[in-house]
Amino acid sequence: MVSYVTVMEDGASIESLTIGPDSAVGLMGGVGAPRSLRQAIMHVEGDGFAISTADMLAACEESAVIRDMAVRANMVTTGKLLQSVACNAKHGLEQRFARRLIACSDASSAKRFALTQEQIADTLGVRRTSVTAAARTLRNEGLIAYRHGRIWVENAAGLEARACECRAAIRSELDVLLPRRQPSELRAKAG
Repeated sequence: MVSYVTVMEDGASIESLTIGPDSAVGLMGGVGAPRSLRQAIMHVEGDGFAISTADMLAACEESAVIRDMAVRANMVTTGKLLQSVACNAKHGLEQRFARRLIACSDASSAKRFALTQEQIADTLGVRRTSVTAAARTLRNEGLIAYRHGRIWVENAAGLEARACECRAAIRSELDVLLPRRQPSELRAKAG
């Protein structure tokens, strides 16, 4: 999982956008954007691959299917960004923290991942002490456990219920714009 981070004048940073396995970092390059507008930071370990901007742009120019996928993925990214703005303004820390942990779990396909409270604080734009209090609350509710820079999900359904509505809104948009397909569907479409 990768975060686009906005660094403020005083050095404080806040996550502007999360990119998971459903999208790509730098995808705007595939439709001609000359550079990224924000710094990207890897937060949760995982696999990925890289393609040069020139190769992605060429692929989009040569293939209507790839161009359509890039446009749809960019629409999802814009939707996530807009939802993030609303989420940060409307929802409390514990709800946003729960949503973030579910997103990390989804992105890594794991229930346990390396993530410090300092990283979470930077991501959510709050003080580390606030994250400590929120983590303690979620732990006391039996939703998570943590120790020495690692957090694990103890009760995914409970954490999901604790998370704000933004996760479902983003998932709904993803399902419409980038529906998950079975490998057999993809082979049939390509053939």
